[in-house]
Amino acid sequence: MEIFNETKQYFFILINKASAHVIPKRSFETEAEAVRFAEQVRTYMKTAQHNT
Repeated sequence: MEIFNETKQYFFILINKASAHVIPKRSFETEAEAVRFAEQVRTYMKTAQHNT
């Protein structure tokens, strides 16, 4: 199960098989902010996996 995923319009941070935080990309002021958010989440997830 992939913990972080995205579509053209949304980011999804999966909590479990039935729940996710859904973040609309339109909530960011610029596309660059959305890209930076995705990079930060992926970095955090990678670090968290290494610490478990």
